Amino acid sequence: MKFSVMVNEGPYTHQAADTAYHFSRAVLDAGHEIFRVFFYHDGVHNGTRKDDSTPG
Repeated sequence: MKFSVMVNEGPYTHQAADTAYHFSRAVLDAGHEIFRVFFYHDGVHNGTRKDDSTPG
């Protein structure tokens, strides 16, 4: 089975990215496929390689 994942929230404001990661790991561990990952709105900040917005 193929799955798509959509992340709409930023990495430090919500647990959406972490939940998407754990869901994706479970999908892959079950032998399924991640077809696409969509980052939308603040979710695009999860894909930045260098991020200086670490809280604290």
